[in-house]
Amino acid sequence: MSRADFHLIYKNSVYNTQPRSEKELPFYFLQKLLMLDCGFRHLVFKNAGNSEAQNCVYPCNQENKVFDPYEELFDDRDEATDSSATESQPHIHPMDIQMAIFHCADDLARQYILSKLSICQFALPLVVPNPNTSQMEFSVWSLRQIRRSWQEAGKSPKDKSYSHKNQQMCHVATPIVSFIRVGNGLSASKSQIMNSLLSKSKHDMFFHRHCRGSHQHCLLMEGVVEISWFCPRGQGEDMFEKCVTFANLHGDAKEHTQQLSFLQEVSSLIVMLMSASEDNKENQNLVRHLC
Repeated sequence: MSRADFHLIYKNSVYNTQPRSEKELPFYFLQKLLMLDCGFRHLVFKNAGNSEAQNCVYPCNQENKVFDPYEELFDDRDEATDSSATESQPHIHPMDIQMAIFHCADDLARQYILSKLSICQFALPLVVPNPNTSQMEFSVWSLRQIRRSWQEAGKSPKDKSYSHKNQQMCHVATPIVSFIRVGNGLSASKSQIMNSLLSKSKHDMFFHRHCRGSHQHCLLMEGVVEISWFCPRGQGEDMFEKCVTFANLHGDAKEHTQQLSFLQEVSSLIVMLMSASEDNKENQNLVRHLC
């Protein structure tokens, strides 16, 4: 798939219609991504035979509803946040649509996709397991056009000035904070915790289990390392004074040894999340080894 596939104009490109079949999901994804419509992250087609099914693009949070980022952090992992999670044949996971397109795209199309995702302030895939060969793909070339702007405070407490920076992130040396999950018993949402750190405006940079359209059967995100950046604005409410890279390993860390080794090499800090009641000796040994 090349960049030309983004610029095909059909009747659906002009009118605000919804997908009528699963085969149309990639086309709608590309069209909405081209227009920087963040709804592409919640694009869902449900079987019309289901009484609750409908074709829709969900916002991640309901309108006019005050959202508490910690409200659902500690919900049970097995609880469904969407009625479709209990269906015998769940709809295609929104992130599977994104990753399927990513795997089919050529290098220039991947660069184009990631630049659009970056403009929408979404996390970007850095390390991606190839579903056909199980080889790790490193997306540095695809990320080379990503730029960020930020304000950094002076180096001394007496220096009240700020320096404005706008750079390609592949050339910026920043500390890397990596989040991993060990075991499957954790009730908290790792991605949602990271979103709370990165954005006070409740923007979900990392797609998580409580987002509309999400369910437990996501296939292509397993083992993917996504990254996003915290860029200070030079204000007192900034969580960090300098630009920080956040990496998120999807899946159980002990099942993805290559990705874990990579994160150990590049990370300034690794945050490990594991259930307090975890009694798996292998998981406990992994945590001790990382400590």
